[in-house]
Amino acid sequence: MIKKITILIVALVSLFSLVPLAMPASTNFDVQGTVTIAETCGFDVSPKGTNALSFGQLLPGASNQPSAPDNITVTNTGSIPVGIYVNGTDWTAGSLSMPVGKTEYGLTAPPSTPLTLLPPASPVTTVGNLPSPNTASIYFDLSIPSGQAAGAYTQDITVTGC
Repeated sequence: MIKKITILIVALVSLFSLVPLAMPASTNFDVQGTVTIAETCGFDVSPKGTNALSFGQLLPGASNQPSAPDNITVTNTGSIPVGIYVNGTDWTAGSLSMPVGKTEYGLTAPPSTPLTLLPPASPVTTVGNLPSPNTASIYFDLSIPSGQAAGAYTQDITVTGC
């Protein structure tokens, strides 16, 4: 009889280990995630740095128009259109100078808009709203005034945007 009870207990324990115990009812909650992707405004200029624009050697009263306009490429690297502005400094060679407006720029060659001094009284838009992704060339020409003193002149041109 003890053997039968032991076998019965072992059988019942085995049976209950296979049958899952009652679980309490579960509750589910949905959680919604949201995100706003920010717009980015950015651009790159190529070439850039020292001697990026080189007009070569010109004589007083001469221009590099129309044979050799120099240009830079502006690339919109952001996700929205970018406004591009171009301004510069006077040309200088030691104590010598030449007006900033002797450099002309534009979106086509030959360019015809005189460069203005930094900081501008009002920004000069050259490319306007450059869509993304997109590139545009800005062309530059230089006219040397008659009687301009000889020298190795430099000018800083600044391209700003966004």
